[in-house]
Amino acid sequence: KQLLLGISGGVDSIALLYLFMEQPDLQLAIAHLDHGYRQESADEALRLQDLAAQHKLPFHTARLDPQKLKGNLEDAWRMERLAFFKFLCDTHGYQGVVLGHQADDQIETVLKRTLEGARLTTLSGIPPKTSINGLTLFRPLIEIEKSTLNEYA
Repeated sequence: KQLLLGISGGVDSIALLYLFMEQPDLQLAIAHLDHGYRQESADEALRLQDLAAQHKLPFHTARLDPQKLKGNLEDAWRMERLAFFKFLCDTHGYQGVVLGHQADDQIETVLKRTLEGARLTTLSGIPPKTSINGLTLFRPLIEIEKSTLNEYA
């Protein structure tokens, strides 16, 4: 199985990387989208590229120009990430993208949606597996607390 790991460089996604590298039957690649909004983000991308090289994993990266994005930046970044991941999956034949969202992200998402006015009948969190425009996203850590991932890391 060829899977693309969406790695941000944070503890969650680095723990995800190491957990998945323990599975010998998986063929993994790393994707990192540099949002370009912090000066140090380019250095983080280089560190991830070095990490991928150490483990002999394919590495895909792109950098956004925040000046070219319009509207809500968080939504724009999400759309750009999904388009980047979709392009890579289509181009390289990856089955889907594995993301490091964890239980604390789930709580934050539900709270945010509640504060934005979601009704109880339509309120939802982050699903462990979903498909968006033909792109499959897996979130195997969604029920694991961040503190547990910190301990693992």
